[in-house]
Amino acid sequence: MAISENLQRTPKAQRWGNSLAVRLPAGLLANSHISEGTALEISQKDDGLFIRAIPEKNKTVKYANPYSEALILEGLTAETAHADEVFAPLSSEIDN
Repeated sequence: MAISENLQRTPKAQRWGNSLAVRLPAGLLANSHISEGTALEISQKDDGLFIRAIPEKNKTVKYANPYSEALILEGLTAETAHADEVFAPLSSEIDN
């Protein structure tokens, strides 16, 4: 019984530092809209993972770094930051 071409090129998880990496065969990538440098969305579905390219129109700093300074400060104003409030330090907080 001949082994199909797909089974011969089955990707395997391999150690990459403290993580695991998967090399995707070119045949799988042909119609996937994924190429080198493509931003990916990876989510858990049932008992596996779902990987897809993030559409160009949705590529923002929110996907690249969900904890970026720009995202944290988005919508922040002097009023919402309570910049007008002044707090006096406790005497225990001042180095005498």
